[in-house]
Amino acid sequence: MNSYGLCGKIFPVVGYINKYNNWDFNFGINKSKHLNNDQILELDKYGWEIGSHSFYHHPYSDMTNKEILNDLSCSKKYLEDLLSKEVKSFAVPFNIYNPIIFDLILEAGYKVIYFNSFYKTGYVPHINYLVQRKPVFKITSLKSIKYYLNGEKNNFTDKMIQFCANATIGLKHLLY
Repeated sequence: MNSYGLCGKIFPVVGYINKYNNWDFNFGINKSKHLNNDQILELDKYGWEIGSHSFYHHPYSDMTNKEILNDLSCSKKYLEDLLSKEVKSFAVPFNIYNPIIFDLILEAGYKVIYFNSFYKTGYVPHINYLVQRKPVFKITSLKSIKYYLNGEKNNFTDKMIQFCANATIGLKHLLY
């Protein structure tokens, strides 16, 4: 991306920095580690925006307002201490959001909230600090990125990823 003059945005889950993903039920398919501190610092050095995707990646619908605010504040503080600068953006875990969650995110000091409205209803609230994002995963193809850049949806990939995320929430409710 750098050779094309492009910078990305990345939203680490702070509690999983340099750890394996165990929040999803991925049946052993995803065995890769999350970024480590040095990789995050290198992306920052190349102009990438570093935002937060929470501390523990728990669905906020299962947490109290106090727990959500603590998660938001701890992830923000960790990243700001690491980067030695303000972290302004936040991406909502599991794409579960409502106006109260938006208010808590702003209360924690974030300035911009990224979310994926197209997974559920296509609803995009028109508020200045909300930005619809198009996530790119390890499995995202160049064809899917082209769809995103042209304003199209890759419905199968997007829906499968959200289905797996929702299945994770459901399985955790059943098992814990």
